[in-house]
Amino acid sequence: MSETKPTDSEPIQSPTIDSAVARLDEASYQDGIQERQAILEAQAIEGAKDESVWQAENEELLTEFKEGTEELELSHSRIRTLRGFERHLERLAPSLKRINLRQNLINQLKFNPRIDSKATPLEIKDNQPPENSQDETPDQVLLEVIAPFGHLEGLEELDLYDNQIAKIEGLENLHNLKTLDFSFNLIRRIENLDSLRSLTTLYLIQNKISQIEALDNLANTLTSLELGSNRIRQITNLACLTNLTELWLGRNKISKLEGLDALVNLRSLSIQSNRIVKLEGLENLVGLEELYISHNGLTSIGEGLSTNTKLRVLDVGANEINDMSGIEGLSQLEELWANNNKLTVAGWSAIEGSLSQSNMTNLQTVYLEGNPLQLEMGANYRRKIMLACPQLIQIDATFVKTQ
Repeated sequence: MSETKPTDSEPIQSPTIDSAVARLDEASYQDGIQERQAILEAQAIEGAKDESVWQAENEELLTEFKEGTEELELSHSRIRTLRGFERHLERLAPSLKRINLRQNLINQLKFNPRIDSKATPLEIKDNQPPENSQDETPDQVLLEVIAPFGHLEGLEELDLYDNQIAKIEGLENLHNLKTLDFSFNLIRRIENLDSLRSLTTLYLIQNKISQIEALDNLANTLTSLELGSNRIRQITNLACLTNLTELWLGRNKISKLEGLDALVNLRSLSIQSNRIVKLEGLENLVGLEELYISHNGLTSIGEGLSTNTKLRVLDVGANEINDMSGIEGLSQLEELWANNNKLTVAGWSAIEGSLSQSNMTNLQTVYLEGNPLQLEMGANYRRKIMLACPQLIQIDATFVKTQ
């Protein structure tokens, strides 16, 4: 059989075409990488330029504060970085007591120095040189992390509410700090607070914290802890905080009252908007004066408050309670919030004697609106409550008499 020759219309396949196409694809790929790298470098240059502009703005802003200043008021100042703060804070450190940096755009409390384009950082640590650094080339330099708050040993209040901070750090030398506010940030862990041996008040509202931890070294001083609006599912690691008087855990995912036994000095407990279905675990809190546990899944009071006889304010609103029995011993009660539950006239009849003037002399305010009893009593709703509790000054949002 004779060999068939390709016609003019059929292309002759060269053995080098596949490799040529492959080289072309590789070249295009490399060009794409180079283009992407160029974009990233341009973005980095632009970012560095912006950073230098922000630093210059900070320098100008802080120059206005003279030696002897006790408070820096810098809220709503559009501050994006703490670069430029370090030199001025060191200058103001001897007198500075309070810093307000609320509602800015700060995202880091520690940062690396600006890196010269000809220098390559070896290893970045806090004042710790890397091993064998003497063998490195001259173009390689050691950079220390900058912590602008590092010199403020006399600072007493630091307010960083509503920024973009993701990590607690750079506070190691604030030995006299009493109040620290990290509310409305992006923090996921409680950490690096061990050296704050004077801290009394810690605000961590509206972050992304899932676990209570790392508070042991604050045991001797911390009296108020605010952890509302986080992702906490369980009350843990509080046994060391025996001096705590206020604990705020509202708007989390807690399903059980537990881990509170050691908090014998607690006066206020807020655990609103969680998933609690039973009043329990409060037996040791004999000094408790305010309990806020609205917006949960409680169906009754039961024996849960039998030892909490010093309660002045009890908020159990917006639960599923149909039986208020168990409040009989709360003779010091001043405010009772039981609105938006499932109390009927029958349920009211069972407790109205307990709320009477002879039993609760100090009772001034009662909220019962939003219960079935309000409809059942009709137009006589407030009048019937007033007859049962003549000591009341306020029923729901209505003042029924002056003090």
